[in-house]
Amino acid sequence: MILYAIGLFQVIGNPTGTREGWILEVLGMTLLSIGISHSTTTTKSWQVMSGYGTGAAWLCFGIAVGLVILLKRSIEAESAKS
Repeated sequence: MILYAIGLFQVIGNPTGTREGWILEVLGMTLLSIGISHSTTTTKSWQVMSGYGTGAAWLCFGIAVGLVILLKRSIEAESAKS
């Protein structure tokens, strides 16, 4: 999930995505799917854990978007003063 979240961060800089970002997202999801077995996908605990992991990845993505917006406003304010 961490690799997936890092891939999402890459998308912020370029809305169409970067090659590295797409690779990290695919690699993260591939490793996640390899790490689980059929017996764990049918249990309620796996579904809850997967939901929390996805939520954490989206939370990291949202925080990164907020930081980019703050940085953009800061740069615009600096250029307006000059």
